[in-house]
Amino acid sequence: MVVRLIDTPTGPDLARPGPDGAELRFYGGSPSEVAAAQLAATDLHGVSLAVIIGLGLGDELLRLWADHPVVERVLVIEPDPDVIALASARPEVAASLERDDTKVLAGLDAAQLQAALYRYFSSLRNGWFAKALQVVVPEGALRFDRDYVMTAARLLAGQAARALLQSGNSPEDELIGLRNIFANLDRIIRAPHLQDGTGALAGRPAIVAAAGPSLSRQFAQLREVQDRITILAADTAIKPLLANGVRPHIGVSKERTPRTGRLLEEADASDTWLFALPVLDKAALDAWSGDLVTIFSTVSHFPFLALKDRPLLPFGGSAGNLAFRVAQELGADPIILVGQDLAFAPDGATHVEGAATGSRQDFYDQEEQLEVPGNLGGMVRTTPTWKGFLDTYVFDLTRSDVTCINTSEGGAAILGTQVAPLSEALASVELGDDPRALLREKLRPRRRAQIRGDVRRLRDLIRTTTAGMQALILACEAGIVAADAAVEAGAPDELRGELPSVSRLSRRAPLDALRRRQSAILADPVGKRFLGPILRPIVVHREADAHGMQRTSADAYELCERLLPWAADWFRVVTRLARATAETLPIARESLGGEHHA
Repeated sequence: MVVRLIDTPTGPDLARPGPDGAELRFYGGSPSEVAAAQLAATDLHGVSLAVIIGLGLGDELLRLWADHPVVERVLVIEPDPDVIALASARPEVAASLERDDTKVLAGLDAAQLQAALYRYFSSLRNGWFAKALQVVVPEGALRFDRDYVMTAARLLAGQAARALLQSGNSPEDELIGLRNIFANLDRIIRAPHLQDGTGALAGRPAIVAAAGPSLSRQFAQLREVQDRITILAADTAIKPLLANGVRPHIGVSKERTPRTGRLLEEADASDTWLFALPVLDKAALDAWSGDLVTIFSTVSHFPFLALKDRPLLPFGGSAGNLAFRVAQELGADPIILVGQDLAFAPDGATHVEGAATGSRQDFYDQEEQLEVPGNLGGMVRTTPTWKGFLDTYVFDLTRSDVTCINTSEGGAAILGTQVAPLSEALASVELGDDPRALLREKLRPRRRAQIRGDVRRLRDLIRTTTAGMQALILACEAGIVAADAAVEAGAPDELRGELPSVSRLSRRAPLDALRRRQSAILADPVGKRFLGPILRPIVVHREADAHGMQRTSADAYELCERLLPWAADWFRVVTRLARATAETLPIARESLGGEHHA
């Protein structure tokens, strides 16, 4: 698209060809004055993150940084890279675009933009600003490309919400996972790891089966090819597949709750590998009749364990998402999706008939209902949880060269996939021999010397962590005393009338001392690696709440009066969680204490 910079009596302007070929200009007056008027009409009180959709000549950007000191970050979304180039011809705009706290996303289609926003809000601090965010849409951008603006705004809202949703909402869930990891240490140190199977399926296709309602229409075709192509199944799909004569080669599981046991128990899986995050309940792992292969993720307490030869796998979302990542790591290409609906069936079903948790799970009915494009056309109903899984697929696909064919006969469209019937997808790939021999050659139990080395390292780690947690708990208790004293003293009068800003208040008394205590706890080596995964939901949600207070506080005095009790409660919650986390360490000592580990 041709974009020109022109001079007008009111200053520089941008011109583009309109739909009829005639010149289309954005401004009816001085661009700077138009930007000032628009920002004045936009509620920017207490905003930490401003998002500009449509850069124009950059006047909104300049005004944001010059006139709104509470704004800490600006995200610019611009569909046309030529506009960025022209705006950058103005030195002051170029300088604003190059700031570390300005991020530019330019020339991206919907799938690329969704993935870029996924990455942006995956940054911990950007996630904090999800409740202190404001969109700014220059009038000209809305006139010129309304569809892009509306799509960008929708994707932005979805990814900001996902950042909070996927940061976790329950430290207690993380504690369950930690207890399970420690209870499973004996299995962890003996089992092969995902890394051992790297490349086992190189150059071979694979099927990833999830338990969407449409899976029932694909059982017959899966039975015909099950000995000629690798089938990976999300844990919820394992029993329905087995009940319909399809034996997956690999099952994949990641949930820490006891209900996962219902997905795995009494399954005749003697020749199926379970690739699992060992956060699974010990009873669920013990119920599995096949072999175990461990997966260590970048979240939970796997970085804390720091076991040799066990790389961390970045992934998000569901067991279906994880199965896709496992297929990638094993080298499969293309990857064919079946039963990956991520939406309600027309009759309201959430899962395939025969799923251990039922074909209609009330949890999804209780969520907000969203409409998204369907895999077979039209629109389908989904939920924020499923939408998060959908977004994870899009993100994983944009950073991979693997071909992904979505053959699910219903459900939501996944951007970045090819869509085809299963029969057509199978006809397009080269089917081979049963892959079990290939997998068996790669996935061997660990050697005795490796096990002994891991036990020594883990015993040392548990010993030093126990001492470190005792010191950390004392620091948390001291924080309670200091925060209570600050609450009693109250906010200083000098803050009256100042702009509300969490970041500014964090550098001034009385909050600065409390913030330093919080930072010291989170930065402590034991606090970061061992307590950190437990605290992550607390930190993200409470920081988001604190920045959200900016928007509803009249001035810095009112904000400080609200933040002081917030800080006192932070120390109390963290102290309680630190004690509970320390109480899991004896479980690890018991798991590592057997004579067979000597």
